[in-house]
Amino acid sequence: MSVGQTIKHKAQAFKGRVTERIGRTTRNRRLQRQGRTDQISGNLKQSGDKAEDEPPRLEWRLDFMKGSSHGTTFPLSA
Repeated sequence: MSVGQTIKHKAQAFKGRVTERIGRTTRNRRLQRQGRTDQISGNLKQSGDKAEDEPPRLEWRLDFMKGSSHGTTFPLSA
């Protein structure tokens, strides 16, 4: 993801923290909710950016060979 998008998402999360804090201080539940929503939205977008940037990890499950319900995973090298 681009640097601009990362900064935008971090700013949204920060704005949410500030808004939530103002809502707590003024005992305004609407501001608290709005701040919490902005904060969660920004954090989720940051997580999505991180997931897009990381290479996919391949794992091969050996449930059928072990015969157990929990299974064993082995990472495959690229």
